[in-house]
Amino acid sequence: MKLKKGIVGGWNVKEELVKSSSNVSQFKNSLYPIEYSGTRSYKVIGFKDDIGVQNYYRLSILDKSENSTLDILINSMYPYYCGVVADSYNEFIHLPAEIISFADSTFSYLSPLELNSRFHESDLTELNESELKEIKYWGAKTFGEIIFNDWD
Repeated sequence: MKLKKGIVGGWNVKEELVKSSSNVSQFKNSLYPIEYSGTRSYKVIGFKDDIGVQNYYRLSILDKSENSTLDILINSMYPYYCGVVADSYNEFIHLPAEIISFADSTFSYLSPLELNSRFHESDLTELNESELKEIKYWGAKTFGEIIFNDWD
């Protein structure tokens, strides 16, 4: 997977790229109708848009049938999303097919297999020098550690 310039996030690229925040609202809104669909009952119960040092937004979903919560991380610069254990950032999980089917189709779902895969130098050729320094400094080894990070 070749990573695009700006995927790391941070102050060094935000001025160069337009953040996808307007699309994030669209993504979030695409999931609200899920509460009234299918045999399982899901409900959007939270959205964290104050990302601070993180390069992602967090959407919390309640699975009413299991009485459990899962979170969806949405990259702040590019239209990528994934599932994680509630209140974590790197415990990637498979999202239920029903949630993926409701999600805005302009966003790409990244599976745990993709995110836990180790990257190669050839995957980073489009990143700028600041991003490469951040990756090295924080010791990232997988795609998930880069695409969804909370580096300062």
